[in-house]
Amino acid sequence: MPAYIDRIASVQKAGTKAWRFALSGTAPFDIYMEGKLFIGDLDESEIVINGDSAYEPPVIEVLDSTDSNEPEQVTYPPYLVLQWRGNSAASYYQVDRYVGSAWTRQGTVKEDGSGYYRFDTDVLADETEHTFRVVPVDSDGNTGHSFSVTSLIVKNPDPPSIDITYNGVSGNAEVRARA
Repeated sequence: MPAYIDRIASVQKAGTKAWRFALSGTAPFDIYMEGKLFIGDLDESEIVINGDSAYEPPVIEVLDSTDSNEPEQVTYPPYLVLQWRGNSAASYYQVDRYVGSAWTRQGTVKEDGSGYYRFDTDVLADETEHTFRVVPVDSDGNTGHSFSVTSLIVKNPDPPSIDITYNGVSGNAEVRARA
């Protein structure tokens, strides 16, 4: 399963449209871009990639040697994972949740120069829309442009259960699903 943020230690500008990615994890790495294998079996922990923008690095997916392409049981956790690219002028990021008619602070994430950031929300109510925003804040307390996301939380359904009744006379078993 591709690992996004946790496999990139930092991203730095390396040229006009070139970006240096420092990778963490266990080499060799497979690098994917736009859903296709870009570089396979990379033994280096650093790579420079030319992108399309002088302002934003290209989006890549990184698999390390401990990751697997095998199908896995997909689970839908009852929380959101917010991920974003950093802002070099920010000191920290304020994460807010829209509750009722007001934004309430859920936490903060310190700007540490890594380039990519993550915040895991608390467990959220099932079958309900939830709106969050991330606001960059500088050292003087000034706020930058926020981004927001609204998501509908739908948990995994409960596993099905059945009742089995065996008739010793007929030798038949009756199977019924329980809701």
